[in-house]
Amino acid sequence: MSLDIIVVGRLGRSFGVKGWQVLQSFTDPPENILQYAPWYLQRSPDGPWQALAKPACQPHKNGHIVRLEHIQNPEDAHAYSGSFIGVPRDALSASENTDDSADAEYFWHDLVGCEVYNLDGVCLGRVDHLIETGAHDVLIVKSEEGNHLIPFHEPYLQNVDLTAKRISVEWHLDWS
Repeated sequence: MSLDIIVVGRLGRSFGVKGWQVLQSFTDPPENILQYAPWYLQRSPDGPWQALAKPACQPHKNGHIVRLEHIQNPEDAHAYSGSFIGVPRDALSASENTDDSADAEYFWHDLVGCEVYNLDGVCLGRVDHLIETGAHDVLIVKSEEGNHLIPFHEPYLQNVDLTAKRISVEWHLDWS
């Protein structure tokens, strides 16, 4: 059985002499990573996901450090640096967002792959990824003609239909 795993963080450099590691959270806010369970570990890209016992965790500076159950020294911790932390998709219960209004919240991974249409019914392409700027998030929409960088907020964002994988925006072809 294949699990549908969503990457929520990564193990960073080792910290201290007892095998602790810096936890790099990909969640917003970063401490949300601690709310999701169970955790899975992927040691190499495209490698298998392995169930992970809940690690010891403690706050450190602006984030957290963790220690995996079987790690006791920095050398062993270093071997896990760069490993991804994932959780099953169903652990992200907020992704079942049924409010398709423009001011609802969405997980970025749910938006990737959605077709983007302007209000004239022209397909602008598919969401490739999103970027975070100081002001707001931006959809990177790819098509054969090129890329569109569309602000992911009102007044540009009109509707998100995750069921149909379709996003409607107030955006014209000549704006890109």
